[in-house]
Amino acid sequence: MMARSRSDRLPEESLPRSRAMPMVHSGRRWMSSVRAALFATLLLGNGVLLVDAAAVEPDGFAIHDLQGAARNLSELRGQPVLINYWASWCGPCVKEMPELDHFWQARDRHGVQVLGIANDEPAAVQAFLQRVPVSFPIWVEPLPASGQSSASLFQQTGGALPFSVLLDAQGRVVRTKLGAITAEELAQWVGAVAGGDRTAEPGQG
Repeated sequence: MMARSRSDRLPEESLPRSRAMPMVHSGRRWMSSVRAALFATLLLGNGVLLVDAAAVEPDGFAIHDLQGAARNLSELRGQPVLINYWASWCGPCVKEMPELDHFWQARDRHGVQVLGIANDEPAAVQAFLQRVPVSFPIWVEPLPASGQSSASLFQQTGGALPFSVLLDAQGRVVRTKLGAITAEELAQWVGAVAGGDRTAEPGQG
């Protein structure tokens, strides 16, 4: 399951009841710099997207932590990390939060960090976390009108949520998932990063 951005969702009553479902936001735009565009589309011979986090333009995306400090994806290098894109209005995102929190709390055992990036307004994120607190770090990246966020670096350009991406310690994409992630999938992802399995193409779970 996935959800559209709030501004583009249609009332459910406008869809046939038997076929009502979340729809994918269709916004598109070019990357803000040639460097970022080349970075996002660089493929290795085995079909793995090379994510060189140090090459990301620091001002390419407006990402902040909950205290308002600017953050950059380049900070994630050096350790495996699962990035989860979510929003407070996204039902499937909210549903998977406890599973992601449990996964984060077991990080000393499996070695994978967790970072949530909320494509939402800061006030909405703060209010949500008051009701549904989580222990893993949360950054905030309001989704622009174009529908593009830093998730586009991982070939997720539609703006649909939730979206998760697993990077190895070198910043290479190991797995991606559009839609809510399960405990079984998280266990498989840990095995993939531990075993150096980077054979799945971006967009494949």
